[in-house]
Amino acid sequence: MSGLGQPYVITVTDVERGIMALASKLLGSADAWRTLVSINNLSPPYITLYPEQIYGPSLGKLILPQQTLAGADTLTIAGQPQSVNVAYFSFSGANGLVAEVATIANYNGTTLTLASPLKNTYPAGSQLALFASYSVGNITVLLPGQTIFLPVNGSNSLTLNTNAILTDVFGADFTLPYSFANGDLSQVTGVNTLNQRIRVAIETELSALPLYQDFGSELNGNIGTSSASAKWTAFVREALMKLPEIENVTNLQVTVNNTSLIISGLVWVTTSNTPIQINNMSFTLAR
Repeated sequence: MSGLGQPYVITVTDVERGIMALASKLLGSADAWRTLVSINNLSPPYITLYPEQIYGPSLGKLILPQQTLAGADTLTIAGQPQSVNVAYFSFSGANGLVAEVATIANYNGTTLTLASPLKNTYPAGSQLALFASYSVGNITVLLPGQTIFLPVNGSNSLTLNTNAILTDVFGADFTLPYSFANGDLSQVTGVNTLNQRIRVAIETELSALPLYQDFGSELNGNIGTSSASAKWTAFVREALMKLPEIENVTNLQVTVNNTSLIISGLVWVTTSNTPIQINNMSFTLAR
């Protein structure tokens, strides 16, 4: 396990808060989530409460007839397929969901032996789902009770790959105006996706889209009516803040020259503690 440092056992709360919150908790920065993903070789969605996303349909589901204490590693369970390799325990308690996954060391048709003791106590009525150990599509996604590894000491610094983060967040859009590449519609990803969405938000006249009356900007039709830069800055900020991915816009500078608009500033997206720099992005707008 070269490059892997201290192990950490994932909890239900960790999964509910997401991989970025987990990175912030363990490494001190939400932006370090890609480091966790990389060194643990994780696949989207990285951590989950749903074992079916990893193992496919369960081979057996049952209700525990009696309390199973933390530290237990054997259960008496009859009539389940002997090909099961993974057990997923869960129940809803007063403080929310309690769950963990456990590897099955042996099952002889009556006694189920776990590879390691349970970390939680499960009352009578808790659910137990049994799975084969294969992964759907050979993905690696972690469940509560499984271990994620931190970087070795001194290796947890990272260079933010902004384009990779935004590709994961935004996916891909068709290039506007439409164009073709390799016989198919071309696409933009990552930072280019963000740039295109900013451009569409600013160049679309407010209320021009019947189904999205609040989308767009007041810039079109107002260029040339005022030389007050504060007005244009307010129009740009308002248009950008309507994009759900954008949390804040700072250091915004707007320059208007005839029908040309140029903006610079820092865009803070909802998934990163590091802003995206916009440098002299230009637009041509109608008067």
